[in-house]
Amino acid sequence: NHNPTKPDQFFNIIECQYYIANCLYSLGRYKECTSVCEETLNSDLGEQVEKRQKNRLKSMQRLLEKSLSLSRVKE
Repeated sequence: NHNPTKPDQFFNIIECQYYIANCLYSLGRYKECTSVCEETLNSDLGEQVEKRQKNRLKSMQRLLEKSLSLSRVKE
């Protein structure tokens, strides 16, 4: 669980987590991708960070939905 002390740290963590999740998705590791997305999206990011990262968070939500869908098919 992330507990940065500055809003900019959250901003950067979201960027990193998004790219990690994308890589996992590309590798077909859908459950791991789902975990990364859920952890990030369920974090208490704060209003300022959520506003600044609105588009990235939406992309992560879409990635989560695709990953969940594919992980069910793969089982």
